[in-house]
Amino acid sequence: ACCVNSARRSSLLPRRLDASDLTETCGSILEPAPALDDSRMPRPRELPPPLRDRAFDVAEAVRRGILADRLRRNDLVAPFHGVRRPAHHEVEHADCIAYATGMPATHVFSHITAARLLEIPLPGRFTRDPRVHVTAVNGRAPRGKRVVGYATRREPEVDRVPGGLRVTSALRTWTDLAVRLSVDELVEA
Repeated sequence: ACCVNSARRSSLLPRRLDASDLTETCGSILEPAPALDDSRMPRPRELPPPLRDRAFDVAEAVRRGILADRLRRNDLVAPFHGVRRPAHHEVEHADCIAYATGMPATHVFSHITAARLLEIPLPGRFTRDPRVHVTAVNGRAPRGKRVVGYATRREPEVDRVPGGLRVTSALRTWTDLAVRLSVDELVEA
């Protein structure tokens, strides 16, 4: 009687499926999915002329009537929180320009970023750093993806580079880099 009950119980339980069962019901599970037809996807709506070829603040775009869905399309990149730029917008120092769109007046590009903007020669190990180095005066150090933040209480001497970007002076930048460069590298800079 015990064996009869266990046989009856096992017939009531679902049996295990294997790959052949799935193939019968779903077709081959190894077949690649059909390719997407890009011609049927609508092209992103064109941005207004003032935003087409530059980085811009998301709040500015919203004020101009651009919807949030449009700001998430793949023809725009988000290098920093609250900032977008056209994906094709590959100008020199594009990330600095993008960050500057929302940068408070109390922030200034510093350290490695300032050295690049001031064209101070740097060792190769710093040329591949994609982050933006920014110092806040009398405030909290900026934070964010791809942002290295610093804070200072003393107002640094500030220069402007072509494009209007605010950077620490060459002397201040050299001093800031002193903790990361060797004596020989500082002499070269």
